[in-house]
Amino acid sequence: MFRKERVLLTLAGAMSVVSPIGNSSQSDASIAGVVVRDIHVAFKEWRVPTPGSHPHDPLATSDGAIWYTGQMANLLGRLDPKTGQFREFRLKTTNSGPHGLVSDASGNIWFTASFKGYVGKLDPTTGDIREFPLPDPKARDPHTPVFDQKGTLWFTVIGGNMIGRLAPATGEIKLVSSPTADSLPYGLAVNSKGAPFFAEFGSNRIGRVDPETMRITEFVLPNSQARPRRIAVTSDDLIWYSDFELPRKRQHDDTDFANQEEISPCRRLSC
Repeated sequence: MFRKERVLLTLAGAMSVVSPIGNSSQSDASIAGVVVRDIHVAFKEWRVPTPGSHPHDPLATSDGAIWYTGQMANLLGRLDPKTGQFREFRLKTTNSGPHGLVSDASGNIWFTASFKGYVGKLDPTTGDIREFPLPDPKARDPHTPVFDQKGTLWFTVIGGNMIGRLAPATGEIKLVSSPTADSLPYGLAVNSKGAPFFAEFGSNRIGRVDPETMRITEFVLPNSQARPRRIAVTSDDLIWYSDFELPRKRQHDDTDFANQEEISPCRRLSC
């Protein structure tokens, strides 16, 4: 795994234009009606205060701050890009291994503790941290957290092969297992209807969770060697995923999951 003790923050300069065209078979530079032009960008980096912290999963919040998990230093970090100042929040439980993080509507930072099997909530104003232990000892390595439109927190549990749902008002957690053994639930996103979709990194499947019953429906991808890792949802509820094993990016329709495949590592999605 590539580790650098810096937080990459800004992209500035002459951003490229992605221009729609009418013919999808024009050249290697065009794919399905999109032309990708050269991009000229500038990067600015800030060195994090704690060496060896392994900064992970950056999060931009509404106040303009950048948050990250210091996975190997047992902390959450906050950077003010205007001043360059950092603030670090040490976790209560040693060796928690914070991984993913997300902000709620009140500005609290929620995170998954991948080494200790809990979900945490940080109040940035007070520094108070509340821990929500996962109720099943088999639920190892909670991974990606995402809020739905109702404020319910969903998260993947990669080591336990599970999907979790946490009600912030009560702290109640419910876990369900992925139907496919060792499917390694990884990336997670919620569509406009409030349904979570997750990538099964250990199989060639995408899962959909019924937000009420938590019943999981799996969609088998055309190539048995595909290994979806991260996932995203567009405004029209198309499900996109990146394939870790094959040089492909895929697009799926939420309604019937009709597949469109592009043989390119980096065409419709930025890598």
